[in-house]
Amino acid sequence: ATAQHLFMEEVVFLHERGLIEAFASSSTDGSPMGAPLNSMALFAMLTSTESKEGMPLAAYLTYAHLRAQTFIVIRHTPQRLGLVKRIHEICTSTVPVDASVHKRGQG
Repeated sequence: ATAQHLFMEEVVFLHERGLIEAFASSSTDGSPMGAPLNSMALFAMLTSTESKEGMPLAAYLTYAHLRAQTFIVIRHTPQRLGLVKRIHEICTSTVPVDASVHKRGQG
């Protein structure tokens, strides 16, 4: 099974807009959910250099600006590099995409 989660920048973005409430992952009283996190705590987690999820504030501000403009913004991962290269090949190809698909279907 794969876990579904939000990246820190998504949590901060949604929290800033009042669309999500974030909680600490553990608590001292034994409850499954920790205390609610405020914006300052979320930004501290986001910009932490100790976390692999962290990012510079400038990168987050760019992300937030693009998301606010309704762009779809995703993280770059090594697995996505192949997809990006393939899209680039298709976009820069001199053969129309429909023609190349049609030729493959004939042969």
